[in-house]
Amino acid sequence: MKKTLYIILSTVLGIIVSFLFHAIIEYIFIRSTEDSAITWNSSFGIGSCALPEWLQYSLLGIGIVSGIIVGFCWWNIVYIQKRHWRNKKHKAD
Repeated sequence: MKKTLYIILSTVLGIIVSFLFHAIIEYIFIRSTEDSAITWNSSFGIGSCALPEWLQYSLLGIGIVSGIIVGFCWWNIVYIQKRHWRNKKHKAD
């Protein structure tokens, strides 16, 4: 149960980070095409986006996959290998 929740929360974090990258890329795209016409897309059913649909779906997919990968890696580091800040040995001065 703990591992499942850990993986789900890291996937949610990956999705949030992908939305952040989406916003940054869209801002740069809109600023770079300031003088030309922008085609607005509504691929997720809400709002409008200046980015092509393939890029929108790719960013979301990359966020989901990277969140799952990060979740498994962090789980391995923290719970299997026990490499985290609480297990560091302090040197005696």
